[in-house]
Formats: sequence, C-alpha cells, structure tokens
Amino acid sequence: MKDDEDVLCEFTEAWADELLSRIFTILENVDSPEGGGEHSSHAGAADEEDLSYLLNENSMFRPLVELLFARLPEKMRQRAIKRTSKFLLGTTLSSAAPEASILCNAMAWADPRSTSCYLLGPLISLLEGECDSMINSGHQIDADSGSSSQLSKVQETTLSWKLCLLTSMFYHIGPEILVYGDKIKQILRTLLRSPSLTVQTNAGRALSSLLIGLVSYYPMRQYEGIVSRT
Repeated sequence: MKDDEDVLCEFTEAWADELLSRIFTILENVDSPEGGGEHSSHAGAADEEDLSYLLNENSMFRPLVELLFARLPEKMRQRAIKRTSKFLLGTTLSSAAPEASILCNAMAWADPRSTSCYLLGPLISLLEGECDSMINSGHQIDADSGSSSQLSKVQETTLSWKLCLLTSMFYHIGPEILVYGDKIKQILRTLLRSPSLTVQTNAGRALSSLLIGLVSYYPMRQYEGIVSRT
C-alpha cells in the first residue's frame, strides 16, 4: 500500500501536468488566427493595449504561473521546467510573446539552474544556428556599403520570438548568464546588425535586459547570506 505522501505526490504531479497542458493550449489559441484580432502584437513588442485577456488587470495568470514554479517540490519543478522549455522551444507563438515571457520569468526566478539547463542553453544553440544561417545568406548590414539582403517574414518572426524568450530570462537567471557570456555577446552582436528593424529592436531589448540582470543580481542578493543564518 502506498502511504499518503506518495499518493499526494502522484496527485500533485498529475495536477501540474494537466495545468501545464491547459496553459499551453490557451497560449496556442491566443496565437491562433481566430485570436489575431484581439491579440495581434509582434513578438517582444507588445504595447499595453495589445495584451490579451490573460494579462488584463483582473487576470490571475501571472500569479498562477509564478506560484506554480515557486511552490512545486524540486523534482516536480524541474520536470515542469523541462516540459515548458520543450514547448517554448518547439513553437513560435508570435502574438503570445508577453504570456510566454511570464513563463520564462517565473521559471528563471524559481530555479535559475534548471532554466539554464533546459531553456537558456538550448535556446542559445538555436540562436547560434539562426545567426550562422543569416551570415551565410548575406543577411547582415555591410559596415562599409550599408547594403544588405532582407530577412524573410518567417526568419524575422522566428528570431523575434527567440529573442523574446531570451530577454525574459535575463533579469532573474543571475550568474547562469556567465556560462554563455561569449556566445550571448556574439549572438547579440550579429542580430544588432540584422537588416530587420524588428530584429534589431528586439536584440536591443535583450541587451538592455542582460545588463540590468547583471548589475541587479548582487544588490538583490546582498542579504541572502544573513537570511540563511537566521
């Protein structure tokens, strides 16, 4: 016979899986053509009036997601982060970027190391591939002539989505950034020379978020050692 704790763990794991499944379905529907009239912003560039019902002032979406990743037991949280990362990396929901950002932010705050392992690292690898493809295709502004070939709409949307995910992790992921420091600098250097103004803008936001995350980390954690001893 299983004891009550084992039964509770199984129940909690099943509940978390079901909740994530429903969140993913909602995000996919927000991004659907039927939802385009209500929520049609570009990835990473949503204004307040473009936000969906999930982010209006009466919505509990943000606190729900933050509490989910913060309160789950460690193994379940890692499993939830792994599953959420797989979903975000395997799709491009251009008009659900603000909602996806909340997922990334909540994961990075709750467990920076697991988020780095399952989301940040794979995302950087994907962006490196996108940058190599862009360079090999001549999709960069030439420093001397100023000329370039334009990105396709698909390339622009894909890069903007990935940059949105990257930007939303930087503020809370702390020193995990340093592991990928050189790669991140090269990616941003390349994308800031993109012929797409949208990609340049989103790369600029990522750079700003990166700098804020780095300079904020130590002041935010300055009392951590004292608290841990009390």
